[in-house]
Amino acid sequence: MKLNSIARGLLILAAALFAFGALIAGCGGGGIGGGGTVGVFIGDDFGGDYNQVWMTLYRVEASADGTDYQTVFDSTSGTPMNLCTLSNTAQFMGAMSMASGQYTKARVTIGDQFHLVTKVGNVPSDVPVDPTGGTAFGGKFTFTMNMPLSVGMGQMANMAIDFDLAGFQMMGGKVRMSVLPMDSGRFGMMQRRGDLEGTVANLVPGVSFDLTMGGGMMMGPMRGVRVLLDASTEIFGENGAGATLANGQRVEVQGAMDPAAMTLTANIVRIETAQGGQYDHAGAQGSVDAIDAGALRFTMTPAWTEHFQPGGTSLTVQTDANTVFRTGGMGGGMMGGNAAFADLAQGAFVMVSGVYDPGTGVLTARRVMIGR
Repeated sequence: MKLNSIARGLLILAAALFAFGALIAGCGGGGIGGGGTVGVFIGDDFGGDYNQVWMTLYRVEASADGTDYQTVFDSTSGTPMNLCTLSNTAQFMGAMSMASGQYTKARVTIGDQFHLVTKVGNVPSDVPVDPTGGTAFGGKFTFTMNMPLSVGMGQMANMAIDFDLAGFQMMGGKVRMSVLPMDSGRFGMMQRRGDLEGTVANLVPGVSFDLTMGGGMMMGPMRGVRVLLDASTEIFGENGAGATLANGQRVEVQGAMDPAAMTLTANIVRIETAQGGQYDHAGAQGSVDAIDAGALRFTMTPAWTEHFQPGGTSLTVQTDANTVFRTGGMGGGMMGGNAAFADLAQGAFVMVSGVYDPGTGVLTARRVMIGR
């Protein structure tokens, strides 16, 4: 039967390829030569009975001949995402240097289950992927599809993979996916957002810096992104307090992405601090459901998370005297201001940053930004 509860949904995985000056050696037919850059975007057009559809993305690869593949996105631990939140937005995940030429195939690796939460009753369920047409192994599902794409020198092309949820079917308690190439018109109409991690270089304080990516999330030569700063950009440290940018720092940036210019206009820059060689940051965005002022705690419905997948339909956020509260600073030219726990309100949009404990399902917040 048709999976009516997630009808009309799409996941758009678009890769923008930028070919740059290099010789093409013998690239006839499906040949590859020269050099270029692949930028990966994620998006969705979800409708139906679910208000959360969580998928974990591990890897995206491209091939000219269906035999040799080059990785364009790689997340060792997997990147969880709630596809329902991307109805009009393409999420830029990073950019990878690639050869120019004729690509024919895309190979995608995701988690072997969807985590679904119904709109009525907020009932969660983990539904396995039907392995038909792909390979399931070790908690992951990998499939290959035709994806014709021509990339010329100095040109940009978009590769879009459409997870057509309207065509999904429930077969024996498993979800059989319908995945198609997507036309470029839809991608061209979407907003483009970036949420990237990397290292600061060529800093011009208050103006811009180059974000050098790689070293874990993706493999191979990366194309950097120029990050633009303005007076509304919120810059803070991982402990929640304000901080000063410097070359060599590892940061996470969020803002509006221009893939043609490879620039990101940042509304948030978070300076990361390694603990035992690892970055323990967890982040979430969504609306406030309930507030417990006495315990300095609130619950929220997460629309997007970073570095973790919530264990339930809502997320408990614990604050304390050291938690930094701010208002605004989420783009649109808004200036951030000081705030407090008392400024939280039911239904308010918040962005929280801190440490997530999967055992208790609680995120201990170092910083809470309240939308306005």
